[in-house]
Amino acid sequence: MFRRKISKALNTSEAAIIKSNATIIKLIKMRLLCLFTFSLICFYSFGQIPVMQQKEVTQEDKDSLVFTLFNRDKAEYIDGYTELHKFIRENLQYPPKALQKKLETKIAIHFIVAKNGTLSDYKCYEQEYPDAGFKEEAIRIIELTSGRWNPGTYEGQPVRSRESVYIDFKLTDK
Repeated sequence: MFRRKISKALNTSEAAIIKSNATIIKLIKMRLLCLFTFSLICFYSFGQIPVMQQKEVTQEDKDSLVFTLFNRDKAEYIDGYTELHKFIRENLQYPPKALQKKLETKIAIHFIVAKNGTLSDYKCYEQEYPDAGFKEEAIRIIELTSGRWNPGTYEGQPVRSRESVYIDFKLTDK
């Protein structure tokens, strides 16, 4: 009798475990079905979005594009970067405010080199000493090099490209 009760109890708990496993499997199947249905709906919905027709690129469009480093050969100063930095050192006029306060910094100036080697669209982001005059002097010195650049090329053709030059403002005597 005692054995029968234990056996019956074991069968009941095994049955409960089997029922809970079956429930878990049903839940997993339902979730997979829902995920599949959702994926199918999304796929179908995105497939119905009309694709915009691409506009043919004209020569005028190509002339106005600014090429980045990733899709073209880099523009260069005619005499090379060593001569560019020499020119900058020789012609740099230290800003009076910065000289008075004995400030030093390094400035990045960004600009566009046109197909004919002239420069435009100067951008300089001075964060350290915005009122010391470094930005203005960096732009002035780079403007002096306009017309002395070989343009960047794309597929062998000259193109407008964005370039950057770093200028060190360092005092020789402190």
